[in-house]
Amino acid sequence: MAYKVNKSKFLRTLMILCVLIIGVAAFLGAHSGRKSGQGTQQAMEEDGNVQVPYEGNTQVKTQPDALKGVKIVIDAGHGGFDVGTSGITTKVKEEEINLAIAQKLEKELADIGAEIVMTRKDNNAIGPTKDEDMKNRRKIIEESGEDLVVSIHQNRYADENVTGPQVFYSPGSALGRAFAETLQSTLNEQLEPKTPRSAASADYYILRSGSAPCVIVECGFLSSPEEEKLLMEDGYQQKVAQALRDGVAAYWSSQKNQEGPMISIDPQAE
Repeated sequence: MAYKVNKSKFLRTLMILCVLIIGVAAFLGAHSGRKSGQGTQQAMEEDGNVQVPYEGNTQVKTQPDALKGVKIVIDAGHGGFDVGTSGITTKVKEEEINLAIAQKLEKELADIGAEIVMTRKDNNAIGPTKDEDMKNRRKIIEESGEDLVVSIHQNRYADENVTGPQVFYSPGSALGRAFAETLQSTLNEQLEPKTPRSAASADYYILRSGSAPCVIVECGFLSSPEEEKLLMEDGYQQKVAQALRDGVAAYWSSQKNQEGPMISIDPQAE
């Protein structure tokens, strides 16, 4: 028996079927993709290679409690009437850079559990004269119950080509030397100076303060136009602070399990 086809109804039905087929295909494809992604993620987790979105400096080398309970004195060198050295091109004052790096280091060390004592928290001196200022710094160190002391400075030299951070310790202080060498190593590794320097001994007043390992960190040379520019940058100051954080944590970790107290020998002895 012959019948007449309703073309309009047929086309509507065909369009509905096409839409349904496309929707089912899209659902199945998305579901398959999620399963594949989950499988890849699981495999990466098992291999220890999980990738996470970059959110700034996520390369933390130290554990959150690496310095828990460790008391550290941070001495920002100079201040007030005693500006220290100055930049060769911008005339930036050493006291300002010292404080900026010291404050960044304070936060970095506190974030991994350290108890911080600052000798100064602003650009003022802590005594009316140079002698009184230095005596007050020594008093803060000796009354703090310190475990470690880090004094922040900037360097200067006649030759503008001389660059790079350098750490100093008191002659005769075995622990001071070990502390300085560890910090020097992390500074050289993370800042990648053109001419890596070595830790050295020096008979500075602040290094003969207290009984704990004490170092002076000359973060760079303000007499070098190139390094002067770096030392004025907030990002580079942060890199210096992070390198020092890692060095402090590495030194403490290497020493804390050794027998006997972590007290340096007479810093004036040879």
